[in-house]
Amino acid sequence: MSITKPPRLQKSQAATDAKKLQRKKNKAACRSRKNNLSAAQQEAQTKVHLETQRVYHEAIEELFNNQEETARKLAVQFNKSVLSVLQDIQHRGQLTHRRQINPYNAWNHFKKMHILAEGEAFFCYYYDTLDDLFEELDITEDEANLLLELQGIEESEGYEKFKLLPEKLYNLIIDELVLHREHQLKGSRMTARARGQDLRFTSERIAAELEAVNSRCATTSFCFVVRTDLSHVHAPYHYAHPKAIEYIETVLKKDVHALAFEFEAFALSGIQEVAKNANARRVQRKTKLRDAIRLGLGKQKLEFCMFADSTSEEITGIMGISMEWACYESRIVDKYKIALAGWPRKIPFTCELSSSTLDVVLSAILDGRCKWKKLTDHEYDKHVSKRATMMNAARDTDDVSEDSNESTDSEELSSIESNHEDTSSSGLTLPTSMYPALDKYAMQPVPSTNIYSNDFDHFNFSNNVMEGPIASTDIYANHVVHLNFSNNVMVNHETPVNSSFVL
Repeated sequence: MSITKPPRLQKSQAATDAKKLQRKKNKAACRSRKNNLSAAQQEAQTKVHLETQRVYHEAIEELFNNQEETARKLAVQFNKSVLSVLQDIQHRGQLTHRRQINPYNAWNHFKKMHILAEGEAFFCYYYDTLDDLFEELDITEDEANLLLELQGIEESEGYEKFKLLPEKLYNLIIDELVLHREHQLKGSRMTARARGQDLRFTSERIAAELEAVNSRCATTSFCFVVRTDLSHVHAPYHYAHPKAIEYIETVLKKDVHALAFEFEAFALSGIQEVAKNANARRVQRKTKLRDAIRLGLGKQKLEFCMFADSTSEEITGIMGISMEWACYESRIVDKYKIALAGWPRKIPFTCELSSSTLDVVLSAILDGRCKWKKLTDHEYDKHVSKRATMMNAARDTDDVSEDSNESTDSEELSSIESNHEDTSSSGLTLPTSMYPALDKYAMQPVPSTNIYSNDFDHFNFSNNVMEGPIASTDIYANHVVHLNFSNNVMVNHETPVNSSFVL
């Protein structure tokens, strides 16, 4: 006995089957081929594509090999490390376009300068008085006033008067722009957007690689990528495995994001600031200053290349030359006819400087305001004459101080003897001199390895300071005698100081 469906159900089933058939046709139409190539044509096209990719990857590999070879040549040529050259090639974008050195650009640069102020910068140099400024630049006070007046004029009218300046002043401002361009940062630059994209994509690839290694080799890891320059605005990137997160939260008692920001703060402050106390930080700054001066003196090994530039070998060209800290005048200036020009005049060349003062000197050297300079015959003769004048003035000051102090010492000795006679009955024993150190070192030079030479550039005679580099930090003495000619008092210190002594 068969069961027959009602007519209404039969009609509904037919409509459903028709809809299913229509949907199958629509799907088949959507799955139609995008091109009309045959299987053989598609295979041939695939082979061509694979061959193109192979040639492309070989070209990329050859480019990287040539890049490493080129980087080695550039590192030797410019006295840099191979790693720094590769970083400059791979992590920088389009070249920076520079304006030409012409009178109009020199005028714009001149308008931005602060000039003729006591102790302030003028043409990348420092001067205590305007007389020193006029003498160094070979200009008169009237010419200096003309420059000052020119700065206060509006741009359109001032440029017309600028072109009417005397040839000496006109060339002086042009040369200042050239000097400024020499010490500006040269090379390539990256936009903030390109830098952010590079960091984001690279961090994502590193995170993916670490995740894959953790899965394949059953490892755990975490990674932080932070900025080291305040001009960058990207946030810290980090990757941490769940077990690494558990370690940070349980053992270090910190959140992963907080740890990333703490690491960023450490990177921004600089590794050189990790020293435990102020004296250690001061020694680190002195070491940097010493290495920077030594690098500009001649060719050095690659470990000294953190301060290198294209002009660091143009002074002597001698490989491994060392800086004569104590005999600067005789063994550096007189021997090679070079000098460390542009040293800030307000900073004396003593053996002990504070950290803030060292920062000023170090920045002056690194940005090019203070650098090694070859002396012409005229400049060398002028330097020798000035040195002789200051040495004679120092000797005259010494003679006057000795004459004035002889009477003072005799009066003090007589007063001490009278006091000794008055207190002898009480059993008190007083010294025969108020200054026992003078008895020991009377008519003797201060214990310095170069006191008998003509190098007085490190000594201070009544605030008359010779030009010369700062003293070295490598040589120490346990007992150092400091003389002050104003009161002729000698004090014995127990603190370690440098090999150059302050008189």
